[in-house]
Amino acid sequence: MLSQEKIFKFFSFGLSEKSGPQLHIRILMTNIFSFLGICFLMIFAIIDLVNQVYWLSLILLGASSLILLNMIYMTRTLNVRFSIPFLLGLMAVLLLVILITGGTEGTGYLWGLTFPIIALILLGLRMGSVSSFIYLIILTVFLLGNFEFMTADYTTTFSIRYIFTYLGIYILIYTFEYLRIKNVKQLDKKLEEAAFETRSRDEFIAKLSHQLRTSLNNITLVSNLVSKSKLNEQQQDMINTILASTKDTTLL
Repeated sequence: MLSQEKIFKFFSFGLSEKSGPQLHIRILMTNIFSFLGICFLMIFAIIDLVNQVYWLSLILLGASSLILLNMIYMTRTLNVRFSIPFLLGLMAVLLLVILITGGTEGTGYLWGLTFPIIALILLGLRMGSVSSFIYLIILTVFLLGNFEFMTADYTTTFSIRYIFTYLGIYILIYTFEYLRIKNVKQLDKKLEEAAFETRSRDEFIAKLSHQLRTSLNNITLVSNLVSKSKLNEQQQDMINTILASTKDTTLL
C-alpha cells in the first residue's frame, strides 16, 4: 500500500534535496495539479473522440501535451516563475473554450469554478487573487456579452448565479488559505522564540559554568599550595576536605 510520503516523493521527482522547502512544496503542488489535469483532459478527450467531437478532442489532447511538457521543463529547470503562470494561463484558456462551447455534455462550465482554487494555492493570496479576478472579468464579459461565437446558451439568471458561485468559492478558498498561512506564521514565530530562549539558556549555563570552574580552579590551586605548607592535623584535614569538595564539584 502506498503511503503519503511515497506519493509525495513520486510527484516531487526526487527534488527535495535540490530545492528548498518552499520551492519543493510549490513544485509538488504544481505537479499534482498537472497530473490530475492531464488525467481529466485525456479522459474527456477520449469521450469527445467517441462522440465524434474531433475538434474538441484535439484541443484537449494538445492541452494535455503542453501540460506534460511544462512538468518536464519545471522539473529540469526548477523555474516555477514561468511554469506555474503558464499552467494557469493554459488552464484559463481551456476553461474559457469549454465555457463557450458548453463542453461535451453542455456542463463544461462547472470546471471554471475550480480556477480560483488552483490559482490561490499555486500563486498565493496576492497573485492568486489577481489571476482569479482577471479570469472573473473575462468570464463575466463572455456570459453577459451575448456574443455570436458563444455556442452554449446561458440565460442571464444562470450567468449571475454562476458569477456569484465563483465569488463564493473564491472567498471560501481565500479565507482558508489566509487562516492556514496565518497559523503557519504563528507556529514559525513560536518556534523562533523557543529557539531563542534555548540559545539564551545555553549561553547563560555556559557562562555560569565558566565562572564556577574559574573560581574552583583558584580554590584548588590555593588549597594545593596551602597543603604543602606546615599544617597541623586538623588544618590538613580541612584542606583535604576542601580539595575533595572541589574535585566532586568538577565532576558534576
